Amino acid sequence: MASDLDRVDKHRASAEWVAGLWRAEDAKLLKLDAESRFTTNAGGSKLRMTKPFVEYDSQRHRLLGLLNGSPIFAVEALTEGEVHDFREVGFQLTDNERDIAAAASALNQWHRAE
Repeated sequence: MASDLDRVDKHRASAEWVAGLWRAEDAKLLKLDAESRFTTNAGGSKLRMTKPFVEYDSQRHRLLGLLNGSPIFAVEALTEGEVHDFREVGFQLTDNERDIAAAASALNQWHRAE
């Protein structure tokens, strides 16, 4: 099955539009560590995403896209709990979660290489 993550290519260049998504009631944030490992629940069978709770920072917070209309962001930050890389748990995740994890990891690595 294909992912439902819409990368919103037409709008992502608008900082104002992206900042508005950050404040959306249904926005979600996936944290990654410095090695681009992402937060998961126990055992790594599901991504652990939270509601954004700090001010939007365009240099740190990365819009991954919209999942069924809900904005999904990623940030490199200190993580708490379990973290896994894509190779470790990708097979356990849903199609949508695999797409989110892959996009978040790739985008984080790309920004680190800049």
